[in-house]
Amino acid sequence: MDCYITGTPLPEARRIVMIFTDVFGYKAGNQRVVADRLGSRLESTAVLIPDFQHGNPILKDYLAW
Repeated sequence: MDCYITGTPLPEARRIVMIFTDVFGYKAGNQRVVADRLGSRLESTAVLIPDFQHGNPILKDYLAW
């Protein structure tokens, strides 16, 4: 499964924050921007966004804009 990881690398992280996507999927929206900001502000924390939809968002037409 594809997973976006930011913040402290996993072997050294003491905490993990997982962000779950909405119907627009893994690559749409500002999920990665939010994850990057959390990762830079939270000390010793890894931030993950797993692609539970395996690259097939429910609303695909949104990505064509």
